[in-house]
Amino acid sequence: MFVQSDLGRTLQYMADCEAAARGRSRVEGLKAARDAFYRGDIARTIVAFHEQNGGLLSMEDLANFQVGIEPPVSASFRGSTMYACGPWC
Repeated sequence: MFVQSDLGRTLQYMADCEAAARGRSRVEGLKAARDAFYRGDIARTIVAFHEQNGGLLSMEDLANFQVGIEPPVSASFRGSTMYACGPWC
C-alpha cells in the first residue's frame, strides 16, 4: 500500500481553508485554498525545503505564479466528444 500522508494533510488543509471561506462565495473559497498553497503555510514549507536543499524557489515565485486558462483538447470517438487537458498535463 502506498500512503502519502503529507499530501493528504496538505489537501485537507486547502479544503479546510476553502470551507472556512464558503460563506462568501465559491470564488472566494477557491481563492482561500489557492492562497493557502501559494502564499501561506504550505508555501512557507515548500520554500524552507528549497532553502535547506540549495533550491532557488522563493515566496515571491510562488505568490506570483498564475495558471493560464487554455481550451481543452477534444476528439470525437464513436459518436462522443472527449475532452482532456493538453499534452503538458
